[in-house]
Amino acid sequence: MLFPKTVHGGTIAALLLAGALAGCVRIPVRTDPLRECRALYATVDAKVRRSGATDPGLYRVPGFPYLRSSRFLASFRDEVDDAGRFQSWLALLRKADSEARDREILVADGQRQWTAPLSDLRRRLQDCGDRMAQADLATPAARARLREAVRVPSDYSLVQRVFGAYPLALPFLRWGVSDYQAQVRKSFEQPLQAPPSGQLRLWRLAADPKVPKVSPHEMAAWIARGRRQPLAIPAFSPRQLQRMFATYAPAWWVATAGNDDLPGRVLFNNDNQPVLDSASPVSYALQDYTRVDGKILPQLVYIVWFNARPAHSALDPYAGHLDGVIWRVTLGSDGRPLVYDTIHPCGCYHEYFPGRALKPRDDAALWREAALIPQRGPVGVAPVAVRIAAGTHYVQRVVPLADVPSSATGRYALLPYENLLELPDAEGRPRSLFDPDTGLVAGTERTERWWLWVSGVRSPGAMRAWGRHAIKFVGEEQFDDPYLLEHAFDFGGSRP
Repeated sequence: MLFPKTVHGGTIAALLLAGALAGCVRIPVRTDPLRECRALYATVDAKVRRSGATDPGLYRVPGFPYLRSSRFLASFRDEVDDAGRFQSWLALLRKADSEARDREILVADGQRQWTAPLSDLRRRLQDCGDRMAQADLATPAARARLREAVRVPSDYSLVQRVFGAYPLALPFLRWGVSDYQAQVRKSFEQPLQAPPSGQLRLWRLAADPKVPKVSPHEMAAWIARGRRQPLAIPAFSPRQLQRMFATYAPAWWVATAGNDDLPGRVLFNNDNQPVLDSASPVSYALQDYTRVDGKILPQLVYIVWFNARPAHSALDPYAGHLDGVIWRVTLGSDGRPLVYDTIHPCGCYHEYFPGRALKPRDDAALWREAALIPQRGPVGVAPVAVRIAAGTHYVQRVVPLADVPSSATGRYALLPYENLLELPDAEGRPRSLFDPDTGLVAGTERTERWWLWVSGVRSPGAMRAWGRHAIKFVGEEQFDDPYLLEHAFDFGGSRP
């Protein structure tokens, strides 16, 4: 018995208070787990921003720090009223955040932002994200707020268009685009010639006997199996993706006039400036989706980088550090290529190459660029060779690989696109190639930006991250728009 019964209640209270102050008695403190979770996410996000590690290609959903979206994921916002579909959609938004956050934490850790082990931090974030999602999205009204917030903003700047008097500049932009497209179509009508200097080199994916190719029948079965999921999105295992990337990888058929025409691996030099290691030719790969005629189709994206676009004159407005080609393969339900399309990493020079007979939409207008389909007839079956010009790195032709005449041959390896988000810097610490806010690659600006800024495109000509490719100067269009193919072709109820 601690106190005699004769001790007054007030005395007891005083003694308890004194003991607590002296550390002899522990008074429990109520905690709010949700508040702690929100504080944890806010702290992590602040440190990630400070370290410049933010992934610029995924959209952070306002009010829901544990979710991220892409344009493809956002396209489901009006299709998830059913509880099962909503939960499947929510799981994908959570997965997008978790994967991006893992990379960001790794990059920030290289700058000594964390004191706890990364595994513990990731586990706490995962637990907190699940807890907050359950609390925040318990009501129909809350789920409606998410569907509104998940919209991915445009990569076009309204401020630039307003101050540049875009409506007045539009006829001149349209004339420039039309003239460029006419020149491209004319060049595709000419027979391919050997480059005036240098040689043609064919870069093929290094074969791996442990990674067998996928047959169209097998690919079609994988796509069909995915459609039995609540959102009908075909999902692939890492092993399946390996085989898919190996099967549909392009051969880069490059007119080589100098070192700037050699593909390579992106590195940071001793000044932390991006450079290319042409002794290690690689292409970077990622997988995405498109929506065509009510179906969801897989896309495979391949990116090859070159050291520069060299200047052809003292005032060449398109020249600058780093250049490249992005090649995308959209697979049809039958497992065969439906359409190929390409841009440069600046978002410029968008072109379509149908893999089969498709009907283009004829809906060009004052406010809309026509789709550029420069080559007559369908390309045919994969694999294909992409003919690339020296210096400009323009795509000049797409042909079946079997039709390529004898050329000097090299091999390239495939690396995940995510490698570009965690490149080792001069001190060996991981660092993103891209600016965390704009998605641009520093030091790749072109002079053309000074007169094309009126289009609303941020720094036209500069290299940029996946998910940040504005591809038109007349009107608005993003390369990762899931409805992009439907804008360009009339599928007319066909079976893509």
